[in-house]
Amino acid sequence: MAYISLQNVFAVSSFWNDKGLEVEERFPRKDGTEGKTKYSVFFDQPHGIANGSKIEKLGGIAGVKARIYDPEDGEARAVADITINNPKVEGVSGGAPSAPATPAADLEQPF
Repeated sequence: MAYISLQNVFAVSSFWNDKGLEVEERFPRKDGTEGKTKYSVFFDQPHGIANGSKIEKLGGIAGVKARIYDPEDGEARAVADITINNPKVEGVSGGAPSAPATPAADLEQPF
């Protein structure tokens, strides 16, 4: 079992009745463009984090699932979906509440 710890990520979209949250880690690439890594975070209860919010610290149990992505306008390629279960969240700022806030540190999500 691996634990993942992220800092300064951004909430992109909620799904699964606000029990799922897609977040982005943003970083500068060598060529000067902005790179992004996306993660799916799964909560046991609605998370209450609005799209566009900045999350100072986010950690939990990491999961990875490989799949083949076959876009209509391009060549099929292998990708990995990264998930975070049993998340602990600290320091959410920005955005407006999208669901009732729950203490994320007390939430559990099975694999």
